[in-house]
Amino acid sequence: MYFRSSMRHNPKPGELSGYYRLVESYRNFENRICHRTMLAAGFLDELSGEQLKKIQKGLNLRVEGLDNKLFREECDAVVTTYVERFYQQMINEKRIDVLLNNKDWQTIDMNSLRNKDIREVGAEWLYYQAI
Repeated sequence: MYFRSSMRHNPKPGELSGYYRLVESYRNFENRICHRTMLAAGFLDELSGEQLKKIQKGLNLRVEGLDNKLFREECDAVVTTYVERFYQQMINEKRIDVLLNNKDWQTIDMNSLRNKDIREVGAEWLYYQAI
């Protein structure tokens, strides 16, 4: 995913500025490269280019599930708030699939399993048929 900008009229300052969208590229069934808008981020005039790159990298890591908190590089508070806000917005709009950890898991005691009516195929069967 990456940020794509287009020049639009910003109503707050009353001038042209960059309107940002978070875009994902993928290949369709004809093997053509296509682009899908994941999130309309809006006017991000208060952010620098380096902060946009860090937000983009943080979102990519979160979506791919590689966001390890142990090895995460320290970012400023602005970047982390934007990453969290954009990630939650993509989840709420159902733009990405999220595996939930609150599924109902059942455990099986492997020592208590018993098999009935076991059938074997192979050398034993061949010998039995020959006899």
